[in-house]
Amino acid sequence: MSNLAVAEKKIKEFARKNGSLITGIASVSSIDEEAPKGHRPSEVLEGAKSVIVVGGGKINLGAYKSPMAYIPGYISSVKVSGVHRIAFKLADFIEKEFDHYAIFSPQALSGANQPVIDDQLCAIKAGLGTRAIAAYRVLNKTHGFLNYASVITTMPLESDTPIKKPVCPAPECVEMYEESQTTPCLQVCPQCLKAEIKDGTIKKIKFNRMIHESRSQTTSTSAFQKILLEALNEPDPEKKKMMLLGDFFSRTIRSMAYNYNLSNTTIECLRVCPVEQRSYSKQKARG
Repeated sequence: MSNLAVAEKKIKEFARKNGSLITGIASVSSIDEEAPKGHRPSEVLEGAKSVIVVGGGKINLGAYKSPMAYIPGYISSVKVSGVHRIAFKLADFIEKEFDHYAIFSPQALSGANQPVIDDQLCAIKAGLGTRAIAAYRVLNKTHGFLNYASVITTMPLESDTPIKKPVCPAPECVEMYEESQTTPCLQVCPQCLKAEIKDGTIKKIKFNRMIHESRSQTTSTSAFQKILLEALNEPDPEKKKMMLLGDFFSRTIRSMAYNYNLSNTTIECLRVCPVEQRSYSKQKARG
């Protein structure tokens, strides 16, 4: 086994031991080709050669059954910050073990609430899944929907092969679309999602991010700023007290405490995905 192969094995094993369900590697150049200016790994770290992507933060099956699943921040904020902690540890491991610069993907958001690095794109290039209709997220055939975080490094590594056969749509979704021009995810989120399926493959996806974001980010940083400004400008002291001590503002603060930039999503389109549901059966089978 070559030194490069040994290094890659150590990196993936370290990620696994620290909680990553899946780990893949992509070249910086392959991501730079599709990422817009200002969102490329090469712009984050000078001399960057590789991006290592870790996947984890699997939503518990019980969350899909919970009547409280609609509450933004109730389910996934801890999961997202958890996968970034894995990436932070991995970046530190690469610098100490292999003497190469490394940085985990910035969690900060740039203009228009866009992440600096698109971890979903990185996951696709690293062979961890393909784009799904549901929430326009990456879907893994075995694990379903995961949260992803990336480590950018100057270390040259051999890239994993992107998946050629799309995971989405599932066979039953194709059959449903042929009969009624819809799928489970399109049916539950008709305002956020539009898609066209032809010959068993996705030909077109339209994800209305503005509608989706307004529903899923109601307890985000921007919501905190908005309600705080309204409270400060409220002349009635009793009403101001009610706004600041009420349930909505309290939930906003709790959500931000998990992760300074709450990254969240509504889960209606995720919970009905056949691939996501099968992933739990496989998980139980593995013990």
